[in-house]
Amino acid sequence: MSNRNIVIPVKYNTFGYDAYCGLIRPYLDVFGMPYDEVELSSLPERLNKGAALVLIAQPGLILSDDAARTIMDALENGIGLVCTDTSALCNAVFSPICSSVDMPSPVSGGSVTITAEHYATRYHSVGEKIALYSGETFYKNANLKNSTALANIGKTPLLEIAEYNGAKIALWNTVSWIKPEILGPLHGMDDIFRDTIVWAAKKPFAMKGMPPFVGMRVDDVWGAWRDKSPDNPLLWIEISNKYGFKPWLGVFQDNTNEKTVSLIKKYVDDGIATAFPHAFAGCEWVASDIPEHWAYFDHRNSRPWSDEVMAENAGRIKSWYDKNGIAISKVALPHYYETGENALQYFIEWGCEYIGIHMPPDASYFSGAKLRCGPYRKYSQFPSGAKLPVYFADYLEFPHNPKLDGKLFNCVTEIRDVRGYELAPTNDVENTIESGITQLRRAILSSVPAVLFTHESCWIQRITIENWEKEMAAIAEGISDLNPIYDTMDNICRYVRASHDIKIENAELDTNGELSLSFIGKNDIETKCVVFSEKNGEITEKWNTVPKQL
Repeated sequence: MSNRNIVIPVKYNTFGYDAYCGLIRPYLDVFGMPYDEVELSSLPERLNKGAALVLIAQPGLILSDDAARTIMDALENGIGLVCTDTSALCNAVFSPICSSVDMPSPVSGGSVTITAEHYATRYHSVGEKIALYSGETFYKNANLKNSTALANIGKTPLLEIAEYNGAKIALWNTVSWIKPEILGPLHGMDDIFRDTIVWAAKKPFAMKGMPPFVGMRVDDVWGAWRDKSPDNPLLWIEISNKYGFKPWLGVFQDNTNEKTVSLIKKYVDDGIATAFPHAFAGCEWVASDIPEHWAYFDHRNSRPWSDEVMAENAGRIKSWYDKNGIAISKVALPHYYETGENALQYFIEWGCEYIGIHMPPDASYFSGAKLRCGPYRKYSQFPSGAKLPVYFADYLEFPHNPKLDGKLFNCVTEIRDVRGYELAPTNDVENTIESGITQLRRAILSSVPAVLFTHESCWIQRITIENWEKEMAAIAEGISDLNPIYDTMDNICRYVRASHDIKIENAELDTNGELSLSFIGKNDIETKCVVFSEKNGEITEKWNTVPKQL
């Protein structure tokens, strides 16, 4: 048997190890790649068991001559190498593959430019520029021999690749772009980082990945097309569904009329939408005499409702849904993301298993409170209003409250840097289409579920029926090459949670060339993993089912 995990040399209890945990490891977990962190002293013994790849990912890691020779021996055996810190290769033992730069000069630039067609850049075009939030400065400490640059900052390679005796090598001269203040996750570089690893890994190579799920989330729903389509004030749902989308509806129940309520029930019963009590009423953009009324948080006073008021609110909500025969979505997402901790017990009683929030319970949207939640915001937290793409896929922790601890899985995808924090559709059809395609493609290519997120009030409310149809059709067409899997947010969140809960522990290749995977954890539904193979330089992939393991 030969192992096909990624081997990551590390030195624990160092600043560099903490930096690796904050920058690189979240990506490996999102991609679902099997990896083993190995202390330098144990590296020879571990690599003797085989590996798909050696990933040098800890900044400032100093490799001894013995460790360097072990890695060179691995290359001789066809094991790939990806390095994210050029200083690690400044060892004479690595002279067959790279040369050190005696007096490196600082390299600066405000964007990343794609410079070559390659497996790792196949979703990008040569000459494409990815703008950085702030200028990146790095030192190129080593030159990879016989290399091809795939991406540059200025005129200096950011990512270069080469081969050595059949083994594949990739060198990132810096990965500081992963820092949110420079660029960060879900900004268009994630697929390059992932596919660089896939390309370099010795095949066959497996990872969980994320099927190209596409969901739709629409907040502030009350039936805004009453004037445009009196017989169906929610006609936009049927149009969206014609192109695959199955929206989650954040309902303003007190703003609805009888026709809207009957349609919500029909669409939920038919499985083409799900509905959750977003708030009692919203009047920010709604012509209504009903004052705006939050259900789970006292927004005006920036504090939770008292337990008595919260109990009264929960009772009124449940009565309304029971009276109208509407099933409550398993995804709880309150207006402004605001909820008191004392509301969470009611979500759970209603059957909710998932939630969508950006800040801790009991905090207002504008408080600046930061939510510590994986995968990307366990180490770097940002306030809820930050204009940064966000992906939460982690359990909410309440160590002080066992009744809530680990009961709700926070699942949110928002690509917040395109047109504000949502799709923001208008009658400007061309720009709306571009926004939708950009956001959905970015998410899918980042190995996270894609969600077309907007609001009925203000946005869909003001779009003509004809323009909405054009926009939905073109957005769907613009992602069709990625083979999207359209589903409800309830089902997508369930898959994300199941995938979160199970990991590939080991990939082993037997003497017959068959790859065997062992898993750790439990998934309550079938999930998927993908196996990459390579023949004559062509990489192919095959998705396989991971049976339910309870």
